[in-house]
Amino acid sequence: MAFGQLYYTSCRTGLSGTAGFQFNAASPGIAPEVLRDVEALTTYRPPRDLTTMPVAEAVRRAPRNLCCRPGPVTVVANVVYTGADYSRRPGNYFAHALVTSSPDEDFAGRLPIELWDAPFWTHEPVDHPELPELDGLTGPRAAVRLADRADSTILPVLLTAADDAIRRQQRKVVLVAEDSGDVACMIAALSVLLPPGTARRMSFATYLDDPRYARVHVAGTVPDGATALGQSSHYVFDSVSGRTAELEPHPLALLLGRLPMGRAAGVWELSRQLGTGAEDSFDDWLPVTATAVLSLPDPPAAAAGAWEAVVPWLADNAARLDGTLVERVAGTVLDRLTAVDASDERIMTALGFLARAASRSSAPHLLERVECGTVDVLVARVRGPHPTPITTSAPIRTPRGHQHAEATLGAALPGLPAPAAVVLLRWASGSGVRLPADLLRATGHRVGPALLSSPGDEATRALLETSAPVRAGVVGYLDEVGFAELDRILAALATEAGELLAAELRDAGRELRQLAVAARVRAGRLDPAEAMALLGTDADPRVLERVLPADPWPPDLALRMTERFDTALIIDRLAVAVLTPPSVADLGRYADLCAALADAPLPPEANRRVTLVREVRAWPRAVMAVPPARRAVVRDDIRRWFDRLGPPEQDLAEALLYELSREERSPVRAELMIARRDIGRMYYAELARSLGPRDGDLHLAARALRTRRYLATLKPTPAIRDTAVALDRVLLDTAGHWNRRRQNELHKILVATADPEDAEFARQWFTQVPPGLLDRFRSRWPFGTGSSSDEAESRRRTF
Repeated sequence: MAFGQLYYTSCRTGLSGTAGFQFNAASPGIAPEVLRDVEALTTYRPPRDLTTMPVAEAVRRAPRNLCCRPGPVTVVANVVYTGADYSRRPGNYFAHALVTSSPDEDFAGRLPIELWDAPFWTHEPVDHPELPELDGLTGPRAAVRLADRADSTILPVLLTAADDAIRRQQRKVVLVAEDSGDVACMIAALSVLLPPGTARRMSFATYLDDPRYARVHVAGTVPDGATALGQSSHYVFDSVSGRTAELEPHPLALLLGRLPMGRAAGVWELSRQLGTGAEDSFDDWLPVTATAVLSLPDPPAAAAGAWEAVVPWLADNAARLDGTLVERVAGTVLDRLTAVDASDERIMTALGFLARAASRSSAPHLLERVECGTVDVLVARVRGPHPTPITTSAPIRTPRGHQHAEATLGAALPGLPAPAAVVLLRWASGSGVRLPADLLRATGHRVGPALLSSPGDEATRALLETSAPVRAGVVGYLDEVGFAELDRILAALATEAGELLAAELRDAGRELRQLAVAARVRAGRLDPAEAMALLGTDADPRVLERVLPADPWPPDLALRMTERFDTALIIDRLAVAVLTPPSVADLGRYADLCAALADAPLPPEANRRVTLVREVRAWPRAVMAVPPARRAVVRDDIRRWFDRLGPPEQDLAEALLYELSREERSPVRAELMIARRDIGRMYYAELARSLGPRDGDLHLAARALRTRRYLATLKPTPAIRDTAVALDRVLLDTAGHWNRRRQNELHKILVATADPEDAEFARQWFTQVPPGLLDRFRSRWPFGTGSSSDEAESRRRTF
């Protein structure tokens, strides 16, 4: 194959058959559409300032346009200004173009920009219309020579802009210079440094009078041609004014921009060998090309900064790469990492990738070198003022790695502060590095103060979880300081650390064992009463103060304390518990506590409270001890007994009696409600809460109806009548609205658990209830088989 040639200028004779701008001559077989493309690509207008100069001077100073448009038919043309044409009309130019449909073969490895000074370019028309094909490119390779003259300071940004222009086809790159030769040098640098595939797709022109309408990716112009350009529409690089496109350079562009031009071809050839063939963008090429650069015998210093992109790619591809290359690149990266701040978290990530690359490659000694380097970086890392947790780690696999780790950590740990030692020991534990037990215990002894200062520290907790010798050392320290650090030890052992140290604490000294028990109470893992049983009454008072809750003791705790200790030893705390009004939820346990203290040597006031509770508990028995006809006497006794009490005692007695009445039989509940109206109010409130108009506690409703039936059996008095009315009212508002299914369920409960007459009473109650009508409700009195309203009213009056 060979290049087809074309001459285009203003001439007398040519392919058009008339005078004027036309193809003067062309090689045979060039398609008409190619002719049109060449004509459009090579259009030339000289800079405006040349039109006022003498022709010879203008021709000498006119910029030259070497342009290239890759494609199915690649076009390369050299366009020069020739001044006047055959008719002495100014503005003529001559374009000598080469075209080929097989550029890879015809260029034979040369770059289009290397034709800048090619000797075969001509600017003279010919008399015959047919040109021979150009069989081959000759002359020295000029790309590196041209590229070396480019402004290296703008190369990283220029490369980034050119890659964007070529791959995204949006903003064009415009190079502004006084001399088109300077533009050719910049295009040569792009051709040499860009990825070869990208460079082959790059179209360019070293001079256009108005680059706004350029049909190429990279265009050169003179200062006058750049006046209308904006940074938002073009990437402008003006060597005259110093204006440079505002663009963040890509990391690959930074690497390539600092690469000697003479080494670029070798780097790209090695990159091609290392890659998979799918690379296209800068992001794709960055790790591959950085690896290629770092594999050079003497890589440029600037290349070491690309380690962050190299290591993950190296880990993924090490198995298919040459082991010697992997070892050389990894070694260069390791050397670089030693110069980076050890606290940089990226270092640990990079070391992890290097370890993976080493384990997958055929390099025989790389893994042990990486492991030794990792240990050195770790020690340097924790020596900093603020040691941070090591979030990534890999097991140490090689014997040399283990030896180096054990020796290095053994030498470093004794001099490290506790936080740093914790970080290092956690890494050692996770990486399988075994250290002497004595060293671990000694380190644990130094970790003890750190545990007291920061008891919730996650790193310390994790270390305690994995190392028994460290736990032993920590407990040894806590044993030494003992009560001197009482509160801080309690705070520390109340955390999860206390559970982790449990086995070692069992063998600690007496003081620390007592503190461990107190800490379990503080953490909620041990009941105070059980703790007192473990400690004994001869425990240190400071511990006892922290085990037992502040006054007053809850009734349940006080009762359990009486079961475990001689009450005389804790009588003061028990007295306070007795004199403290209990909550509603604690009433039952409070009554049990007072019963347990019936014979205790309590102070007089507490003893009176115990007596009060004992008398309260006696009233239900007194009610049931006499027949119903004589219970009015008991009611009067209860009223007189209440009258002798002060208001606080009355409130307590009512609350206790109500609590007792909830579990007693219906007669007791009814008699207490008649004797003490407030007890009734408590009961009605409970019914209203627990019984709804559609559902509710069936057993509670059954007890309420049994209570109501008992009231109906008593000889009427105002107090009995008021109690019955109040109970009926709350039952009417709740159970009185229940449907037939719910009533049947209640009836079954009454039949199964009560006197059959109770069930019949409930049936009649529901039968005679018209919900919501109080006058009809009153007609149910007295309950029986049903009666008219008049009869009921008559009986109510006698009732």
